[in-house]
Amino acid sequence: MAQTPSARRPVPGGAAPQASDDAAAVRALCTRERFGTLATLARDPVGHPFASAVAFALGPDGQPLLLLSGLAEHTQNLHADPRA
Repeated sequence: MAQTPSARRPVPGGAAPQASDDAAAVRALCTRERFGTLATLARDPVGHPFASAVAFALGPDGQPLLLLSGLAEHTQNLHADPRA
């Protein structure tokens, strides 16, 4: 049986992972990495995925910060459709 991306795998001992564990894992990953992937919806061909590597920093509240050039394809895609 296929699992959906949101399906959680059982932990040894039968306990299900907690959302707070997931959040802590994401925070730890973001503090040790400096590059990620920004995926937008392409303008041409319309609606196709467009992914690019981007550098990021973390703000004081832990939110990722991106500095995007207006010339970049992903920025133009975001202006056309802000979903990312």
